[in-house]
Amino acid sequence: MPSRLKEIRRIILNNRELKILSLLLAAISWYAIRGIISNERDLDDVPLEIHAPPGVAIMGQAVTELEITVRGSREDISRLIEQKDDIKAVRELKTTEISGSREMHIKPKHIVGVPRGIRVIRVRPSEVMVELDAEGEKEVPVKAKYEGEPYEAQVEAAICEPKTVTIWGPVRRLEKMPWVFTETIDVEGRGSSFEKRAKIDTPSDSGVSHVKPQEVTVSVTIVRKSTNREWKEMPVTALLPSGSESQVFIKPAVVNVSLMGPASALENIGDDSLRAFVDCSQLAIPGEYDLPVKVHVPTAMGVDAAVEPETVKITLKAP
Repeated sequence: MPSRLKEIRRIILNNRELKILSLLLAAISWYAIRGIISNERDLDDVPLEIHAPPGVAIMGQAVTELEITVRGSREDISRLIEQKDDIKAVRELKTTEISGSREMHIKPKHIVGVPRGIRVIRVRPSEVMVELDAEGEKEVPVKAKYEGEPYEAQVEAAICEPKTVTIWGPVRRLEKMPWVFTETIDVEGRGSSFEKRAKIDTPSDSGVSHVKPQEVTVSVTIVRKSTNREWKEMPVTALLPSGSESQVFIKPAVVNVSLMGPASALENIGDDSLRAFVDCSQLAIPGEYDLPVKVHVPTAMGVDAAVEPETVKITLKAP
C-alpha cells in the first residue's frame, strides 16, 4: 500500500510545472469559451400570435408583444438582431369554450424564428389573458384610404373592386364594423388616374382573423384642379381676309374673358398675349351678322376660355 501511494505521489509531482500550466490554460480557455457562448441580450416588441380553434375567436388580448431574453455567442446574437423581424411567439389555444377569459402561459419553446445557436431563456410576461367569443363571418363594404396631394389635381373618386369582402372574427366585434378600409394609397404628385392592388387593412384590435379576398383593385380617378383668371373689358378685333378694305363695326366692342386651367399655366399668360376676336374672313356681303367671340390663348395645356357675351353683332360695310 505505501508503495502504491508513493507511485501516485510520483505521478502527481512528475512534471509539476507543466501540469500546473495546463490547468491554468484550461481554466483560461473555459472562461474564454464561456464568454463567447454565454452572451445574453434582451429583445422587445416580439409579436405574439394566439391561434384559436375553428368556431372560437379571440376578442381581446391583453398583450400583443413580448420581451424575451436570449443567450448565445456574440456572432449568433449579432445575426439574430439582423433577423429580428422573423422572430415571433406562437401559441395554440386549445379550448371548446366560446366565451369568457382564459390565461395563456407563454414559454421559451413558443418562440419561433430563432436561429440555431441561440437559446431563449426568458419570456416576459409569461402569462397573457385573452377574451373569447364565438367566431362569425360578415360581408362588409371596402373603402379606399389614400394620402398625399396630386399635382395640380384632386382625387374625384376611389372605387374598390370587388366592392365588398368577407371578414371572420368575434361576433360582437363584427357587429360594430360597418366597413373596412384598404391600406393607404399614396397619391402624392400624381397627375392622372390610375389603378392599384391594395391589401385590406383591419384594425389590430378588431379581432379579425382573416379576410377574403385579402386584396382589392382600387381605381383612383384624378381630375385637374382648375383656377380662374379674368380679363375685364377686353377689346374685340375683327379678322378680315388679307387685303380687305371693308369697314367693320362691333357691338359691344369689349367683352369679359375668363380662363380656367392649372394655376401654373395661367400664371404664364401675359396680358399682351391674349386676344379676343371675331372671324369675318368668310363674310363677302355687307350687312349685319351675329358672330361668336373667339379667344387666342398662347400654347397652354388644359386651359379653357369663356367669353361674356359669347356673341357680338358685326356690321360689315363696303369700302
